[in-house]
Amino acid sequence: MTAPDQPVSPHDARAVANLLLKLAQAKGLSVTNLSLQKLIYFAHGLMLRRHGRPLVDGYFEAWDYGPVHPLLYSCFKSAGRSPIAHPAFKRDLRRGLTCPVEMDADAEAESVVSEVLDALGHQPAGRLVRMSHARGGPWHEVVNESGTVSGLGLRISDTLIRDRFHRHLVSVGSADDRIGEAFDESPPA
Repeated sequence: MTAPDQPVSPHDARAVANLLLKLAQAKGLSVTNLSLQKLIYFAHGLMLRRHGRPLVDGYFEAWDYGPVHPLLYSCFKSAGRSPIAHPAFKRDLRRGLTCPVEMDADAEAESVVSEVLDALGHQPAGRLVRMSHARGGPWHEVVNESGTVSGLGLRISDTLIRDRFHRHLVSVGSADDRIGEAFDESPPA
């Protein structure tokens, strides 16, 4: 049995976020915590649809402003509405060092992250939020399953993301529609 060319395990979400931030910086794009959440979510969904495997470990939850990866929220919440200015770090307990979380080489994953950033990285956070709320999409299904907003804070499964990700249609809005509001995401009460 030969080993696969690509890793099949999901990547540390912090490593994927750091890759996205690095690519964004190279393209002159600034990324807030809110927009990072949506970009990582869209990349995760695209990876599930296209390659049949999750991009990041952990899970997404349905929060007011769309899907949120709680670990990434914790890593970058100090940035608030401002662009993220630092990578996510991890502590190496053996050596007592703190260092940025790096991603293992994975051409498929890097391509998906780059593609999502190219397609959506210039969009304001408010537009990404509206896109993540697509009717019939994963977030919408979790939040509206019972007909109320009682779904806020619940996990959005990878199966639901894979099966309903096609509901996220990217449309070209008017210039006014592209001027988004800034939101601060916070955990559901």
